[in-house]
Amino acid sequence: MSSRMATWMCAGILAVLGAGLILLRTQTAYRRASGPAQSAWRVTWQVRLASQKAGTRLRVSLPNNSETVSVLREEFIRRGLAMDVVRSKVHQNREAVCVAVQERPEPHLTVTYDVVIWEEAVPPAGPGRDLNRPPSQDLEPSSQIPSGNPVVVNLLGQLRGDVKLAPVLLDRIHRYCTGALELTDERDSADVVSAIQQGSANSIGRTRTLVALCRAGGIPARIVGGLCLRASEIDRPDVWAEAWVDGRWRIYDCTLASADARRGAYLPIRAGGAMLVRATDAVKASTRIAMEPLEDLPAGFSRDDRAGLASVLTLSRLSPAMQATLSLLLLLPFGAFITAVFRNLIGVQTFGTFTPSLIAITFTYADWRTGLLILVGVLATGISGRRLLNGLHLLMVPRLGVVLTFAVLFLAIAVSVCEYAGVAPSARVVLLPTVILTMVIERFHVSAEENGLRAAFARLGWTFVVAGTCWALFSQRFLSRLVLSFPETLFVVAAGLVLVGHYSGYRLVELRRFRDLVSAKPGG
Repeated sequence: MSSRMATWMCAGILAVLGAGLILLRTQTAYRRASGPAQSAWRVTWQVRLASQKAGTRLRVSLPNNSETVSVLREEFIRRGLAMDVVRSKVHQNREAVCVAVQERPEPHLTVTYDVVIWEEAVPPAGPGRDLNRPPSQDLEPSSQIPSGNPVVVNLLGQLRGDVKLAPVLLDRIHRYCTGALELTDERDSADVVSAIQQGSANSIGRTRTLVALCRAGGIPARIVGGLCLRASEIDRPDVWAEAWVDGRWRIYDCTLASADARRGAYLPIRAGGAMLVRATDAVKASTRIAMEPLEDLPAGFSRDDRAGLASVLTLSRLSPAMQATLSLLLLLPFGAFITAVFRNLIGVQTFGTFTPSLIAITFTYADWRTGLLILVGVLATGISGRRLLNGLHLLMVPRLGVVLTFAVLFLAIAVSVCEYAGVAPSARVVLLPTVILTMVIERFHVSAEENGLRAAFARLGWTFVVAGTCWALFSQRFLSRLVLSFPETLFVVAAGLVLVGHYSGYRLVELRRFRDLVSAKPGG
């Protein structure tokens, strides 16, 4: 068998394998999704700080993957804020922690995420993943949940009577909180003991009373802040209680009349507390929340993909942070394909095979203006520093170390200048592959010594052209969503790389170079 035939067969097998797996995943997801009902929503959460003081800290709670919730996508837009995402130890709550980086009017944060709410709980995938198990804090009294207070204990004795089953007792507690406690709008009506003695409370007071009575009866319970999803805009989140019954968290909304009733699809955001937006220095934060239903689930995603061993093949079940990280890796083969086309078919040269892809990925997930400024500055500093070292005749490794030192120093100063100017650079810009750029600088000087300065700048220019082409493709958000939903797409990319790798004909630049020979007449 000739090498040409083997190449076409290999490429065909890879392409058919990728297309077949995509079709199989689509058909399987369609059959699975046609089962239990579910709803998909897009939530846009905007928080504005009424402060111009630099250093003000803002904490905004974020949703988690759980037995009833899948977070599919998460995007952040911030102005005048530096941000990081952290997770608490007790309830594993996620929070976006923001710090105002300069004195400017109304710094704000906008968070947009797509979520799926499942009607039936699906256990997290993997052995020993009992993440929803109630912590000990959900049984202990606190200043806001005085479950050991004699008033609470006496009321629980009256409600319990001869009841022994926890679900029946919980129904009695919920009927008391929604029936016997008159609902008021007073902010100071959230104290549990005062609510029981006076027979009235606001929604927070009702919820705290239910949780206190449950804990007094030995039933783990907690307050949950979140959203009752409906197609509307609101200025404050919702709050409800959850009690651990029969191995699962059961919802008790104290603004309703029946236990475990549903006003809509519940999206829990923060377990163990109702305050989803908190700011330091007594700064007021205005909140606007917009919710809209999504007609369809993302392609290739279904509820059964989160349970069982087969879930390891479904990347859309992972957390948004992990999805963002994997999307960087999954885009690299596309960059390699573009680089191969430029080098093998067009015939241009670049500094490195993966350098254009790495640069493009950096600009895709960061502000391109800030990234371009830092990139050009690092290259200019490294190239000028490398030329100054020529007279020292250093060995390669120490020479690269000195160039890297200059580049890192410039990067640190550039980040500080951006922070001072109020432009908070992304972490991905700060983590620009400086070592790769250092190698580019070294290769630039080697090329300049061997082929001349003009040829070296031409090669550097083509490196940026290829990186720009990769950036134009990577900027299309559908591509990252496609490879996350259908990672089998990379088999098709591999087939394209095999075909490009076997091409040995004329490059486009060679056709231009030898155009006189092609157009010459016989005997001319």
